[in-house]
Amino acid sequence: MGGWLDFYLQRGPTLFGSPKPYEEALFACYGVPFDSTSWFRPGSRFGPLSIRVASQGLENPYNRISLADLGDLPPSVNVAANLRRVFRVVKQIVKDGKIPVGIGGEHTLTLAAFKAACTDCGLIVLDAHLDMRDDFMDSRINHATWLRRLTEKGFGERILVIGARGFEMKELEYAEQNGVKALLCNELEKADKTVKEFLDKFDRIYLSIDMDVLDPSSAPGVSSPEPLGMSPNLLHRVLEMILSSARLVGVDVVEVNPLFDNGLTSIHAASLLLKIFTTISSQV
Repeated sequence: MGGWLDFYLQRGPTLFGSPKPYEEALFACYGVPFDSTSWFRPGSRFGPLSIRVASQGLENPYNRISLADLGDLPPSVNVAANLRRVFRVVKQIVKDGKIPVGIGGEHTLTLAAFKAACTDCGLIVLDAHLDMRDDFMDSRINHATWLRRLTEKGFGERILVIGARGFEMKELEYAEQNGVKALLCNELEKADKTVKEFLDKFDRIYLSIDMDVLDPSSAPGVSSPEPLGMSPNLLHRVLEMILSSARLVGVDVVEVNPLFDNGLTSIHAASLLLKIFTTISSQV
């Protein structure tokens, strides 16, 4: 490797064996081992490694993964510095004509990754939370506020949140007042209609999956678990709806915290990524 790729630290296993060199790959994966604003259950900094390990054991019957794993960003405790690095890396991946794939790590990474990947497309967030607090624990940029910061930049009408069930009412009110569409977890029977209407407006999509969108019985290894969440089968069905109708310009899977389960959440995260990789790779 050389040039800008020297920015990365290569460690341990790669995602699904990373079968393609960067120059030939459709997807380029980068890890973000960052959880410095997580207050309840820190540990998602270990998520990237755990997802990579879990991916080694999943069967891939299609053998169509056009993926290069670039390694992790340098560890950091500074949220601003971390976001600058994410922005720089995603911008370069997109410039090189590839689809950036972030694995984390806490959800703040999406604040930079979405803006770097595509500011004129739609953003679909699968999440147990709205992440629209104005501030949290004396900070205005963290895992609980990042989507509000993005909405303040005028992106509200480009955002669809699916699966939320843990939030303050003032977050929901702010979302509604600023054009953000929120399909709450108790409204998922409307998922087909809502997703279709959103994709009719935005055929290019950045997708962010917070693993706490799943019920803790299926994904206990997250930093902020919320009961009464989605099942894995329902999540995969929603993902299929999105992938069948939208052009994916970027994706991240975040908030995997392997300190709080036996690897189950990482396996689900790797399974979702496998579905994305095989579906998109078969379309090109």
